Amino acid sequence: MWPIAAHSAGSSAVWDRLRDVPANAQDAALALALAVGAEAEVIVRGVTDPGTLILVALGGLSLLARRRAPWVMTGLFVAALLARTLIVGGQDSDVVSFAGVLVAYSLGAHLPGRGSIVAAGVLLLGYVADQLLISGLSAGLVPAGILLLGFPWLAGRALSSHRRLTDELRARTAQLEREREERARLAVLQERGRLAVQINDVVTRGIGSMVSRADTARGAFGGERCAVEEALRQMEHDGRDALAEMRRLLGVLRTDAGQALAPQPSLAEVDRLVDSARGSGLDVALAVEGDRRPLPTGVDVSAYRIVQEALRNAREQRDGSIRVTVTYADRDLRLEVSGAGRDGALPALNEHWVAIRERVALYGGALATDRAKSGGYTLIARLPVEASGG
Repeated sequence: MWPIAAHSAGSSAVWDRLRDVPANAQDAALALALAVGAEAEVIVRGVTDPGTLILVALGGLSLLARRRAPWVMTGLFVAALLARTLIVGGQDSDVVSFAGVLVAYSLGAHLPGRGSIVAAGVLLLGYVADQLLISGLSAGLVPAGILLLGFPWLAGRALSSHRRLTDELRARTAQLEREREERARLAVLQERGRLAVQINDVVTRGIGSMVSRADTARGAFGGERCAVEEALRQMEHDGRDALAEMRRLLGVLRTDAGQALAPQPSLAEVDRLVDSARGSGLDVALAVEGDRRPLPTGVDVSAYRIVQEALRNAREQRDGSIRVTVTYADRDLRLEVSGAGRDGALPALNEHWVAIRERVALYGGALATDRAKSGGYTLIARLPVEASGG
């Protein structure tokens, strides 16, 4: 078994090296080999007439144009074939017949459309005329010519169709890949827009609180400590200006008028989110480990959105069974979503996974997806709590 396998591997390597040879070099080697072979054949048969040798060589060398100019190849081959017979008297030649087979194959493989049929017809007529001049008319002359040249031509047509289909599939695959990358890019932009709106809400709430506290402190001082009061007044003024400017600049990111009025979600509402998913037909199990506690606003909203996007993806992928585990650890928040997946495969990259990835990256977290031991997939997102400013 080992010698056979080694021989097969060696043959494959040789074939791969041959395919790497440029097409023009392949055609030149083939044409030269046919020309030399035809010359050797007629010399062995005792024919040394210069005209015959030149015409025989011309017939073989015509295959130099088999890819770039199939019509030129056909014309040269038929002209050399008939000229040899008419001028010096022809005789059957195995090498010339083999060259005719290669010409027929090349017409099917490299000449598209009806031109290939017409050229094959011209080649067949030339072959039949040559045989008529050599041996006269016989009942099997035309069928023999059709068999000799027809099958190679059909093989070339089949290869041409296969090559064209392969090129179309390759182009379609490249187009789909570009479209997928464009959809992923747009999904990233959309998710970052939503994140910017979320950050705007969180930051403006903080600045608003700062302005309110500065206003309260300034009022409590009354007429005393004028310098502190002036500093607080300036803080209040700067805070109001920053708040107004942020709302003006980031307000264009809102695409839904209702979104500006709705409060930001919280991981504390994950039970209601899971109930909603169950109402849509998903079999969702929820587990909360560790002591629930208040989270920094940004982390809190992102954690909710991560679970929400994972459930949306499961619903679109028709994943019937999902398990969500929320773990409150000392230094981070861990979100684990496990599902059966479609046919046990990992979910495809789409806008939901892009949204999850962007939210995890925003807070310096870690995201991992892998196959579960029991089958299906597991998504694990970790959001650091201390690093977020909590």
